[in-house]
Amino acid sequence: MKKNLSGLIMLLLLTLHVAGQKTMTYEAKDSGLAVPRVNNDEAVVIISSPDLYELSFESTMDKAVNHYNTVNESSYNYYFLKFTAGDLYRGRKLEIKVDGYDKTVIPIPLKAKEVLSFYVYDPDGMVGVGCYFQNRNEGNDFFEKAMYVEAKEKYKLALECTDKPEENDVAKRIEDADMCTFLRRKADNAFSATNYEEAEEYYKEVLSINANDEYCTTRVADCEEAFANISRKVYGVVVNRDHEPLAKVEIKGAVPGAKKNKYVGEKSIGFTDENGQYAILLKQQYDVIEFSTPLYKKVYMEIPRDSVNRVDISMKPANAIQGISIGNAILNTLNEEN
Repeated sequence: MKKNLSGLIMLLLLTLHVAGQKTMTYEAKDSGLAVPRVNNDEAVVIISSPDLYELSFESTMDKAVNHYNTVNESSYNYYFLKFTAGDLYRGRKLEIKVDGYDKTVIPIPLKAKEVLSFYVYDPDGMVGVGCYFQNRNEGNDFFEKAMYVEAKEKYKLALECTDKPEENDVAKRIEDADMCTFLRRKADNAFSATNYEEAEEYYKEVLSINANDEYCTTRVADCEEAFANISRKVYGVVVNRDHEPLAKVEIKGAVPGAKKNKYVGEKSIGFTDENGQYAILLKQQYDVIEFSTPLYKKVYMEIPRDSVNRVDISMKPANAIQGISIGNAILNTLNEEN
């Protein structure tokens, strides 16, 4: 048992570790640094990155990567790697590892005496990512905090950056920020007007775009609580099929079940008086009233969401009682004939 539990814990920790991994990206750049001479069959790869990260390297076609120098300059690290070039190494890829990130793989089709340079960075980070990613990522940070106006301003700045990629998602992010602002305004207006169902739907639409919007999450709970606490007045009279009042008929609140004509969540909320009359306050959480009493079939009535509803009920005898009544009627007829 202990062994199985330990294995389960290890599996959980591994799953959490994998789920928490982030991704680095890269782009080709001129390092601007001097490169030492190399042999006729060698080539150099320079990897630069913010010095926040410590990089390690592996190659798909070399037993070990010849990492022969590292230079730190202006908060950036420059890693100098040397490889043997040639046709035998076609398809070679450089694998870069950083703690907390997925492995970054860069194809390096090297020619002799060639120098390739790549910049490796976290596209969702805030350091060393250039104008576009800096503003985009700051916009994302504001968006997650549901600060949609501030997020939109950062996204607009990102679109003005000269290093903006041709294909980017900023226009869609601006659209999302505008939509969240619009939906929150409609939700707040509906909530103020006590239209809690409508308000809840709008708040949930915001959460479908930004699940981190804590304000909307709280407001959804507020809507459900306010909605449940609003009561409707329901009154009327309960009689049998001979129009005689039925006293002590129990009245229960219920909700429709998964199957047709099935109801669940019954809770007693009152009884009819000696004249078969009743008047109850039905909470919004219930859409159905159940009327039940011994010897009679249960009756279910769906109640509109109006503030006041009159519901009169006629109850039929249960099958066994109905059978006894029919039997008695037959016996009486036979006795009269005799």
